[in-house]
Amino acid sequence: MKSLVSIVIPVYNRENTIKRAIDSVLCQTYSNIEVIVIDDCSTDNSVKILNEYKDKRIKVICQKQHGGANKARNVGIAIARGEYIAFQDSDDEWLPDKLFLQIELMKVHSFMACYCPYYLHEKEVVFPVPYDYVDLRKYQENLCEILSRHSVVGTSTLIIRRELLKLLGGYYFDECMLRWQDYEFIIRIAKCTDIGYVNTPLVNAYRVNNSITSDRRNLYEAVSQIIRKHGDFIRIESFLNDFI
Repeated sequence: MKSLVSIVIPVYNRENTIKRAIDSVLCQTYSNIEVIVIDDCSTDNSVKILNEYKDKRIKVICQKQHGGANKARNVGIAIARGEYIAFQDSDDEWLPDKLFLQIELMKVHSFMACYCPYYLHEKEVVFPVPYDYVDLRKYQENLCEILSRHSVVGTSTLIIRRELLKLLGGYYFDECMLRWQDYEFIIRIAKCTDIGYVNTPLVNAYRVNNSITSDRRNLYEAVSQIIRKHGDFIRIESFLNDFI
C-alpha cells in the first residue's frame, strides 16, 4: 500500500477559489491522501462549500478564533497522520502528477523534503518560477546558495517527511510572520537536510488582490525578521540587493 500523504490547506474567505484548490488535490494520480482543511473563521461561504464535499478523505477543522495562515498550518500539521505532509494554499491549483512525481523522487533518493517550480498567474500574465527551472543541478545541489539571497520555494510546492518535524524541534511555521513565512520555513529545513527538486512546474499559483502575498504593509518587518533569525545563513548584502 502506498504511504499516506496528509495535505494541509488553510482557508480564510476563499469562496471563489477553495473548490479549485481542493478539486486539484482530490484529482491527484496519487490517491492515498487525507485532506486537512483548517478554516480560520471565514465570514463568506467558504465553510458552506467545504461542507458540500462528501469525500471521506476530507477533514474540515473550524478555528474558534482567527489566528492567520501560519497557525492554521501548524494546527493541520499537529493532527496529520501521513508519512508525508504536503501544503496547499486555498487559492492555488496542483497539476495531477504533483504528489506522484515528488514522492517518487523522495523515495528513490531518501530526501526528507522536496519542492518543484510553479506557474505564477498574475492578472493576464503567466510565467514560471524560477524562470530557468529546468536547471536541475542549480535548484537542487545549489539551493542553499540561492536561498541565502532569495526564495524560490512556494508553500504549495513543498512536501516533507514526518521525520523532519523532529529535526525542526516542534517549531514549524512562524505564527508571528505575516510575510515570507514559507521562505523562513524552508531556510530552517535547508539547515537540517538536503532538499529534492522536481524540475517540472506542478502548481498553478494565483496572485489575487486580497492575498497576504500582495499586502506590502508587512514586507519590511519580514525582511527584518529574516535577517535577525537567519543572519548566519543568508548573505545579507546580496539578500538586500535582491530585495531592493
